[in-house]
Amino acid sequence: MLWLALLGAVALAAGPVPPDFHLVAEAGPRLPWKAVRRVEVTGTAAAFSTVAIADRGPGTGTPTGSATLSASALQCLYDEILAAGFSTATQPAFNTVQDGSYAEVTVTANGTTTRIETRSAPFAPLDRVVLRLNGLIPGAAQLHYDAITGAAALPACP
Repeated sequence: MLWLALLGAVALAAGPVPPDFHLVAEAGPRLPWKAVRRVEVTGTAAAFSTVAIADRGPGTGTPTGSATLSASALQCLYDEILAAGFSTATQPAFNTVQDGSYAEVTVTANGTTTRIETRSAPFAPLDRVVLRLNGLIPGAAQLHYDAITGAAALPACP
């Protein structure tokens, strides 16, 4: 019985963060005259920016700060991406809400890039990644959108 528990623990282990790991997350209001926040994580470096409406998506933001994540924090973020099923999730259907807010996250790992966006609706694989990311960065850089407003924080990283 003990060996089954240990086997299950081994199967759930995520493994180390891949060398090509890169995350870009952006969230904020969908209103066209409002800027949104973006966080970009490359290795243990996290860069924060504000992005004007014309530059959302692939555009360039105005830098607002940076932070260094510890190796264990980066591992915790990567583990959450895997546990949330982010890389295998299917893009949710967009609702008809024209205002509200949105979030999009793009993750590259092991040579594969996955991008998911949600608009004014919860979507657990994306929401969990943003909540974990928010727990690792300063409050002024955290991402906010309707679906996670009032959501309970994830347990602290080990």
